[in-house]
Amino acid sequence: MPVNPANIAAQIIVAGPKPGGPVLVQLATAVGAGVAAWVAANGVVLAGVSTGLVGAGAVTGKYVVVPNPLPVSAAMAASGIVGVTAPAIAVAVGVGVGTALNIDATYVGACAGVSVGTDQVITVYADIPTLTASLASAMTATGMVGPTMPQVAASLAAGIAGLVMTGTGTGVVASTAAGPIPTVSASTSRLV
Repeated sequence: MPVNPANIAAQIIVAGPKPGGPVLVQLATAVGAGVAAWVAANGVVLAGVSTGLVGAGAVTGKYVVVPNPLPVSAAMAASGIVGVTAPAIAVAVGVGVGTALNIDATYVGACAGVSVGTDQVITVYADIPTLTASLASAMTATGMVGPTMPQVAASLAAGIAGLVMTGTGTGVVASTAAGPIPTVSASTSRLV
């Protein structure tokens, strides 16, 4: 199932401070839309190892990441966002995005050497500039404007990308034809 912007927003709100208020809802909605658009634009690249029978096959699997506020908190601090609400925002975004990805995120790809078997992936690239632009656009669309919004978008993008870089996945390789020889091969995939 594809990454769902509404689920990301809901998980951020759940992980956020209580009471959250309208600004948390705006932020959660913007981050949900921004992350979903980023994933749809192939902003996350996965590399893996497939094991099975020789041939070529399509890879599908489940993606997981530990919900963790530390990458978001570190990125916010590095960009100078250290206000009173910064820790609560870092927890809401880090835990919320991680939880939502665990619920929804899957991956698809291809393996040129294995036709039927299993696949294990790690995240090898998370495009920060694309995520920054996606978050900035979503923030503007939800009414979050002001001189610090580009800084907020950039810091959240760096933190979310750092979180996603810790992600892994387990899946299968499938094909209509399988060779008789066991083999191991590299696979390339993307998050959906």
